[in-house]
Amino acid sequence: MLINGLMQIDRYLQTLTSAAFALGFWGIVSGVLSMGCYRLLLRKALVQELQNKLKEQQRTLLQHDGEFADLLAHVRASMALNLRVLAFSGLPALCGLVLVLPVVLMLESTYDGRTLFEWGPDWLGSWWFLYGLWTFVSAWLCKRYWKI
Repeated sequence: MLINGLMQIDRYLQTLTSAAFALGFWGIVSGVLSMGCYRLLLRKALVQELQNKLKEQQRTLLQHDGEFADLLAHVRASMALNLRVLAFSGLPALCGLVLVLPVVLMLESTYDGRTLFEWGPDWLGSWWFLYGLWTFVSAWLCKRYWKI
């Protein structure tokens, strides 16, 4: 049902403009949605604190000059901190991906097999290149603007 609604919006966009513009629109929407979700769910202070602890742990690990058993304890502590950073930053990223998934499914069913540009290599005329480019650019701009 959601995908059908997105398809209707896409058809309306294509009647007003070109398919390339519609793909750019969906790329911008996807980039802003995913980074907005990431920004809202990310516990930035906690992740920053964990990263600082991780840097200190890595410094300790590099300066270690003792028994191998002691080294393993430092490696375990470093791995635990890495996994915590991954959990606290990876889950918001996955939630952002879930928001974008209906858009990607809609685009796949709408534009699959269509060539947008007749010139250049095949990958340049595919829907995923244009969509991916606009998604990347808009997500990068959101990251810079929101200081994520």
